Formats: sequence, structure tokens, C-alpha cells
Amino acid sequence: MSIAAHVNGENQLLAALPGKELRRFLAGCQPVELAFAQILSEPGERIRHVYFPTDSIISLTKPLSDLASLEVGLIGDEGMLGSSLILGVGISPLHAVG
Repeated sequence: MSIAAHVNGENQLLAALPGKELRRFLAGCQPVELAFAQILSEPGERIRHVYFPTDSIISLTKPLSDLASLEVGLIGDEGMLGSSLILGVGISPLHAVG
């Protein structure tokens, strides 16, 4: 991936795909604008969408109680939310906020 692609708001994971495969994959995708602090997944719920951030960060937290949670990860333009689907896990283990 080039620096220009990174600066132009592309997801690095997708940018690493060869052109033909990338075009075929993107044909089944649609861009979405996320609101600040939008909830993308909740623990124990079915994963309905996969997200490839381009110019944002997704925060992954694990609820500890009704009032507290622990941030356990961040997903930026280098990754995706929903990667557990690749392993056949369709239930979200974490709270994800965009």
C-alpha cells in the first residue's frame, strides 16, 4: 500500500488485496458514515455487519459491571470489526463503539 492510499482514507487491509479481488469484494460493500460514539456491536448479540474503518477508530470494550468497562482494543484503518466471522464465531464478545 502506498502512503497516498493511507492519506486518502483507505483501509489498509482492503488496500492490500489485488485489484481484481478488491473490486469484486467492494461490489458487495457500501460505505457508511458513523456518528460519534455510535454503538456497532454489543456483547452476546449476533454480528450483523463488518466494518473496515478508513478515517476513524473503533473502540472495543469489555463491560465489567453496570457502571464500568475496560477498553481492550482499538481498530483503525489497518483492520476490521467482525473478523471473528472468519472463524465461524457470529456472536460479538465485546462492545464496539465507532
